[in-house]
Amino acid sequence: MSVDGFSACVLADKFFTRHIKLHPGRSFPELEAKARLAGGFSTMFPDSSFPLSPALQLNHDLARLSHENLEQFAKAEEIRLAKSSCKTYVVDPSFHVCVIAAQVGQLDDFLDTYGGILEIEPLLFGENHAGYAQLAELEIKKAKDGYQIMAGQRSPVSENLCNYCGSCGQLCPESCIAPDLRIDFNSCSFCRKCETACAAGAIDIYGVTRKTIHAPAIILLDEVKVELPEERSGIFTMESLPQYLSTLFSTKIEEAVTCNQDLCQYSSKLKKGCTICRQSCQHGAISIKNGSIAIDYHLCTECGQCISACPTGAMQFERFGDSAFASFFNIFKIRPGMAAVIGNEQQLHQLWWQHRGTDNFAGSFFLEYPEPAALSAFHFLHLVRQGAARIIILSDSKKNQAEGRANDLLKSFFDCKDVVQQCTVETIIQELQNSKDIKSLMPTSASDIPFNNRRVNLAGLLKDFHGQAAADVYLTREEHGAFATITCDDQKCTQCFACLNECKVQALKAGAGAMSLTRNVSLCVGCGVCTAVCPEQALFLRGGAVVSSQFFEDVELAKTEPMLCRECGKEFGSKKSFERVMAILSDKNMTDKGHFEYCETCRVIKMFEAA
Repeated sequence: MSVDGFSACVLADKFFTRHIKLHPGRSFPELEAKARLAGGFSTMFPDSSFPLSPALQLNHDLARLSHENLEQFAKAEEIRLAKSSCKTYVVDPSFHVCVIAAQVGQLDDFLDTYGGILEIEPLLFGENHAGYAQLAELEIKKAKDGYQIMAGQRSPVSENLCNYCGSCGQLCPESCIAPDLRIDFNSCSFCRKCETACAAGAIDIYGVTRKTIHAPAIILLDEVKVELPEERSGIFTMESLPQYLSTLFSTKIEEAVTCNQDLCQYSSKLKKGCTICRQSCQHGAISIKNGSIAIDYHLCTECGQCISACPTGAMQFERFGDSAFASFFNIFKIRPGMAAVIGNEQQLHQLWWQHRGTDNFAGSFFLEYPEPAALSAFHFLHLVRQGAARIIILSDSKKNQAEGRANDLLKSFFDCKDVVQQCTVETIIQELQNSKDIKSLMPTSASDIPFNNRRVNLAGLLKDFHGQAAADVYLTREEHGAFATITCDDQKCTQCFACLNECKVQALKAGAGAMSLTRNVSLCVGCGVCTAVCPEQALFLRGGAVVSSQFFEDVELAKTEPMLCRECGKEFGSKKSFERVMAILSDKNMTDKGHFEYCETCRVIKMFEAA
């Protein structure tokens, strides 16, 4: 291939490639009117009127994919980029800040320096000074949009009752009552003679007025002795003052990382469950607010660790979500044995720059993923199922835990070498050489795979691997990730189904006729919410699972007969739950329990008849 020009891959009314002359920064003038997508780099052509795909360019210039494969890839890219969107908005800064000091000199200096810039709520906690309210107590709590500061302000003299007779000042043995009615508590002996002297009853030496201040940020000027909340991202000191000042600009927020509460296995009701995303976040961007997983987009760097670690797919990368990923490879068909090379645009551009015109990447294909660290074991196993023999992640950082998990899962089924590898742009040729003998673990690509959610699709992939390997394997939580096995004490279970309301991945379900409880081990992430919510303590959870044919099936754990209304025959619960209620009421010495044998409608009628 000549490297003197640029071969453009263009998706218009039909797909075509064309050798064109262009210069960096200039547009594609002959393509503007008809192109829907083209191979290229946005850094070279930032003003392009149509989307540019770095991976499409590399697949043409380096991987030398066939025209058919390139067309498939271009169509998949067009759909992927159309779905790649996230909520975007601008947040204006708040200049309101509560400044707390123990020494009046530092507070005065801060007000002199920053008083014209910031909206300062000054609090002096330690010294007494005429210029500031005297505080007896101070408490700081984390609030929804910042902090709640509850200050107990000394107010020994009621201005409403005081008639300014001066008796208190004259009788004070410490002379600590000033003409402006302020009391110097550093000198006060609390003898309370001023209270006795005040005929108007205006003095209460221990009087405190409580004031609540709401502020998005707090600045501590010196060693103020006050207990701070656990979450301190908005609390600064003089040392970290530059960090606070750097936040006082309008910020563009892109909610590229989202949490789908319908899939999240953290229970807001129980305040228990899966918090893997929070544990994996090194930036303090994920917390629990109002009982749910919440993301602070001011702190989020889109590092991808929470997305990669999430076992259910509740955490999503909106720039290239799980659904878009699965759909991509329903359009672009991987030839069994190909190597998948994945990187962001900058890495792919550098790779193209160094290797265009070479034959180093025959048998490979390239995929742009904005943050490779966000890839999970599901993504890697999906590529393997579709025929990829090797997966090479371009990254300069340390290995993603998901890469190791995917390799361990594949080794459990196939006793193979590491399929997922990580390398840099500089070492990729050596990596391809080292892994060139690795063959595809799946002889054929799967037909179109419908997408449900990450966990359901992962279970489907494992089922295919189990069928190909024709052997049962044992998965441990330590090596393979979020796998667990639920068991149930059939004698204790009353089929109340409280567990079903909390199991969003549907590892637990109601069986036929709704009078049995079933489990599907392949869907269980081991969050433990079901065992916590069970009122009868009938459920038990064990880390790890055996992948056998039953691993993928709905297996019955407990069963009972329905309870039928004594009057109309309507089904209204289970016999076990009825017996359990009767046992509880027997302990309460209730004499009239007969109406519990009727459905809700007949029960009301019988109660009115009895009245």
